[in-house]
Amino acid sequence: MFLPLFLATATGAFAQAPPGGGEMLGVIVRLEPTGQPVAEDPQVTLKPSTGDAISLSLTDDGRPPDVAASDGRFAGIALTNSLRFDVTMTLAGQQYDGGSVEWGEESGARDLVLTLQDGTLTATASSPEMNVPPQATDPTQGGQPPAAITGSPAGMTSAATIPPATSGGMPAPVSANSTASDDGWLWLALGAGALGLMGGLMLMLRSGGSRSMSDQIERAPTPPIFGPGTPSLAGGLHIWTAPPEHQERFLQHLVGTIAEHHRVLLVLPADVPAPAVHGGPVFITRASSLDTIDAVLADLETRPGPPLAMVVLESSPEAERITEYAEMMDPDPGAILLCAEVPAEHKAAIRVEVDAGTAVLHTWDGPVRLTEQHYRYARVHS
Repeated sequence: MFLPLFLATATGAFAQAPPGGGEMLGVIVRLEPTGQPVAEDPQVTLKPSTGDAISLSLTDDGRPPDVAASDGRFAGIALTNSLRFDVTMTLAGQQYDGGSVEWGEESGARDLVLTLQDGTLTATASSPEMNVPPQATDPTQGGQPPAAITGSPAGMTSAATIPPATSGGMPAPVSANSTASDDGWLWLALGAGALGLMGGLMLMLRSGGSRSMSDQIERAPTPPIFGPGTPSLAGGLHIWTAPPEHQERFLQHLVGTIAEHHRVLLVLPADVPAPAVHGGPVFITRASSLDTIDAVLADLETRPGPPLAMVVLESSPEAERITEYAEMMDPDPGAILLCAEVPAEHKAAIRVEVDAGTAVLHTWDGPVRLTEQHYRYARVHS
């Protein structure tokens, strides 16, 4: 009982105001197995009726919100205050249209369940605490309407959304007796309270421990990402420049290198495809609002895992925007801003040139030559 309760309360913990308000809510996105092989992490894009599209990678590595590694179920989480989305998924270079999904105003914890069968993507919105059939609209552009929701135990239901079952394995029918519903809300409230209490206690211990031990410990330095002459990923914001025609190729291998030892938040424009990388995981946002990017960054920093780094791709950012990015990195996590032009108020740390399978980083300490390997760069030592 603890796992469903934790998933439901953890998803609901993202909400700081009623849905539809200005605060972020968590949406758990899951791709359920249907027999069609999935050889790489799917890329899902949620396009609200207004505002920026949200892109995320679904993983099957056992890290939350994924439950078990290599079980064929891929999961990810998005933060948003929207209740309606157009859903698309890119897999192995092919894009699938899942149509539109929508949650009601009363929905707090939200699931978006995806199934891919015979080339057709079906997207289904559900709300665990409501215990009612989910709402979904038909996929467009050649898609087929989703199958009717029945009580049979299909792979469409996560631990957070499994309703009470009868001895026959079917969901218990809804009756006029509200005791079960009231008990569910009671457990949900108790779980949310316990989660909040634990979070507050952890913050108190973290801040208290930091003050009491600050004179007894020091932080080990982080080595340069590509060796001497290049910056580390623990020293704030670093500006790198590269010609626009070389940025996508360089970005893929750069992110792949960083993801070997870091989680990565990758900020991309809407028209740039997500790179395929190993490790990480790599979280992708296409938000242009600095407030939204900061909120996503703050959420990722609270989660367990390898150190977090951020990579931003922008063509010609303004000086004030670069300053605000730098303030987000004060002092952690480290970040690289890859752009084509830098305002006069700022200075690039590295100038990048890409030629076929190699790249040259022009640094203050001289050129650093890199060669492409499997989704990453390696330094060439002369």
